[in-house]
Amino acid sequence: MSSQSVKLKNAIKHFSEAQAAWEKGQQETAISLLGKALELDPDSYKYNYSLGTCLAISGKFAEAVAPLQKSLEIYPGYEFAKDTLEWCQRNLAGQTPAQE
Repeated sequence: MSSQSVKLKNAIKHFSEAQAAWEKGQQETAISLLGKALELDPDSYKYNYSLGTCLAISGKFAEAVAPLQKSLEIYPGYEFAKDTLEWCQRNLAGQTPAQE
C-alpha cells in the first residue's frame, strides 16, 4: 500500500471518528479529529466543509471562514458550504437573517 493510500485511509478514519464524537456531543474532539483528517488530506472539500460547519455551530465563526472558503475553492458549486459561509459572515457582521 502506498504512503498516499495510507494517508487517505487514516484521514477517512479520523473523519469517521469525528462524526461519532460530534454525535456524542464531543465538539472539541470532533474539531480536533477533523483537523487531523485535513492534515492528511487538505484538499478534501468534505473535510474542510465539516470542520467549518463544526466550528460555526460551536460559535467559532471567525475560525470557520477559512475551511469553508477552502471547501468552496475545491468545489465551487457546493451550496451547503456557501450557505454556511454566509451564515458565518452574517454572524461576524452582527446580523441575523431577520436584520438583512
